Amino acid sequence: MPDVPHNAQLSLWIDTTPESAYPSLDRRLKVDVAIVGGGITGLTAATFLKHSGVSVAVLEGNRIAMGTTGNTTAKITTLHALTYDTLISKHGEEAAGIYAEANSVALEYIVQLIADRAIDCDLRRTSAYTYAESSEHVEKVEAEVAAARRLGLRAEFVTETPLPYPVAGAIRFDAQALFHPRKYALALAALTDGHGSHVFERTRAKDINEFDGGVEVITEHGVVEAGHVIEATLLPFHDPAGLFAKTAPMRSYAVSARIDGGVPEGMFLSVDEPSRSVRPHYSADGATHLIIGGEGHKTGQEDDTAERLRVLEQWARERFGVTDIDHRWSAQDYVPADGIPYVGPLKDEGRVLVATGFKKWGMTNGTAAALMLSELILGRPGRWLPVFDPTRLKPLASAGKLLKENINVAQRMVGDRLPGGPSLEDLKPGEGAVVDHDGRKVAAFHDPERGVRTMSARCTHMGCIVAFNSAELSFDCPCHGSRFDTEGKVIEGPAIEPLKTEKLTGPV
Repeated sequence: MPDVPHNAQLSLWIDTTPESAYPSLDRRLKVDVAIVGGGITGLTAATFLKHSGVSVAVLEGNRIAMGTTGNTTAKITTLHALTYDTLISKHGEEAAGIYAEANSVALEYIVQLIADRAIDCDLRRTSAYTYAESSEHVEKVEAEVAAARRLGLRAEFVTETPLPYPVAGAIRFDAQALFHPRKYALALAALTDGHGSHVFERTRAKDINEFDGGVEVITEHGVVEAGHVIEATLLPFHDPAGLFAKTAPMRSYAVSARIDGGVPEGMFLSVDEPSRSVRPHYSADGATHLIIGGEGHKTGQEDDTAERLRVLEQWARERFGVTDIDHRWSAQDYVPADGIPYVGPLKDEGRVLVATGFKKWGMTNGTAAALMLSELILGRPGRWLPVFDPTRLKPLASAGKLLKENINVAQRMVGDRLPGGPSLEDLKPGEGAVVDHDGRKVAAFHDPERGVRTMSARCTHMGCIVAFNSAELSFDCPCHGSRFDTEGKVIEGPAIEPLKTEKLTGPV
């Protein structure tokens, strides 16, 4: 099991894989391509480029696949809830078709790579369903079936599924896939490291400098010089295009339970609210788990995150007779304003390439992004890139959502500075909160062994006031999704600096 903070929620994927042990970068290094981020996007690009004769260096701030890739529900599918009807109406049939094609190619790329490299990651081909329990949502499901068929996808409308409860209607995609994402990611890392290419862990990138003919990635203890850099982090930390203002950070939750009896074959997502995700996992040792996901919300904007897990547990018990929950976790994703991820160079002929906004479908969107960026670096830009262009902004397609999102951010930047909240004396051991002290907001955590620790509550990205996440014992930014542990260290960007320690004076 990888080393994680003692208070962390462990996903099934992280708990059932060994700790990775790649070194930290401690020197100056020169390669063809630097890749920031050791999740599915960065590692897919790394293996593709290395196989093409390009030297790479992967820079991961934590351990391999300990972020969203290690906390996903890991559905390899082109059925992305109700996506295609909306994409056609917003972007037209050609762009929607390219999105469908890119994800279809990504699905088959993953399956073929697993076969070619004999990767042991519990791969299983199966069907995917998006279903409605209520008849009022059946029309949306039928519209999605029609849209998918227009784009050449094999979609079926059905009224029966393997679920143990009735549905009013569902869309079914056959020949999709499930796997163990961290086993897959660790295999990609092993394929990358060596023969002139490198994987570095506990190596957080701090800055990117462009110069004639290349780029430098500055880390805490070293520098990588390269011809190109791929920012394969959840949200780019080097972001001149302002992608933080074109996406919304979302957290969602999952629980798993070992099941001795049968589980529904396939993967399932409801369109009814609250939405629920269901999938089985079949381990190599013969164990079967049922994974339930849902309870999504904007990062840093949920008062009781631990309750979200309790709600999922109760739903699993009611619908599937689950008795014991063995894993609880959550993940972060970014939702793009117009429904299409941002993938490509940050400027014309730029050497800094980004991939973000996978809207909770990172297994295929992340893989497709890696393929697009790799081909671009190799001098083979494909016809997909213009659709995913990170510098785009289609006003009519995204203005409403973008305006709403930035109003939300503005309210958090101003409104969260108003008085309110508990006092330091209220904090029990193991509890945290943002408190008022001497006219300012302070992020405080009562460590059971070391007493109360206090830090500035201002996110080091753009100054929003963080909120305490009781499910994961972290301080989360409600504006752009940065997350910090109880010592103020960065868990997830775009922030790159820790929360500033506050030495309190006066009565506490």
